[in-house]
Amino acid sequence: MSVQIVENMVWDCESDSTSAPDGVYKMRTDMFDYRAADNNEWPPKQDYVFLNWESDLPVSVVDGKINTSEALAAAGHLMYSCGYHGVYVEQLEFDPVSKTFDLTVGS
Repeated sequence: MSVQIVENMVWDCESDSTSAPDGVYKMRTDMFDYRAADNNEWPPKQDYVFLNWESDLPVSVVDGKINTSEALAAAGHLMYSCGYHGVYVEQLEFDPVSKTFDLTVGS
C-alpha cells in the first residue's frame, strides 16, 4: 500500500539541528480534520475538534541533524491525511516523552 503525500512541502525551519538523539522517529501534529468539513466550507458546521495525526514515514537524525527530505515527506503525509493546505514546515520540536517530532505547518 502506498502512502499519499503532499509533494510541494517547503522546509522553512531556521535549522535542521535537533536535540533528538541519533535514530529514527515518527512525526505528529495536532490539526482539525479539514476533510470532514461539508464541501470544504469554513468554518465547519460540526464542532471544531483537533485530532492527533501521526505519520509512519521515518524521520532520521544523524549527528544531531534532521534528514530534511524524510521530514518533508512525513509532513506531506500528515497534510494529505488531515487535508490542511499549508506547505511550510515552520517548526519540528522533539518530544522526548513520546520520542516523536511535533510538527508546525504554515500556509
